[in-house]
Amino acid sequence: MSRQYKKFSGHYNAFFEKVYRYIFFRAGRNKQLAEDLTSEIFMKALENFENYDETRPFAVWIYSIAHNHLVDHYKKVKPEIVDIEVAANELKIYDHAAKDLDVKLDMEKVQLILDKLPANQKDIVVLKYVNDLTNPEIAEILDTSEAHVRVLQHRALQALKTRLANVNI
Repeated sequence: MSRQYKKFSGHYNAFFEKVYRYIFFRAGRNKQLAEDLTSEIFMKALENFENYDETRPFAVWIYSIAHNHLVDHYKKVKPEIVDIEVAANELKIYDHAAKDLDVKLDMEKVQLILDKLPANQKDIVVLKYVNDLTNPEIAEILDTSEAHVRVLQHRALQALKTRLANVNI
């Protein structure tokens, strides 16, 4: 096994689940699509691993590939329109970890509202609060400034808070 392959394998093991989670939330919680896109992302990363600049964090590199791949995907395919009732039922299936009904309802509200945010705000929320990336990492992934990340983050959180207060499930 080559040294490069071993390095990539280590990164793959460390980041596969995180990238999958990012794609899962950005792909409308469509498990099959998230699996397919995540596989394509890591294939693209493997093919281009020789170009990876080891002075940059791997997380920034792989999330940049993931973000760009997702953008390309949605340029080619229009997202499905999902009935709100179907979405609510799917959320109940995915949220089997919540024990308290109030927590479960709040999570459903957040996920439904998250889906309604503009793509750039949704990216920020998922990268920051689901994948625990820092603002500098997110700025580099999205090819924007940290100040813009903070503005988008603030707007996204305000939108979530406002809409969460006004939603009844």
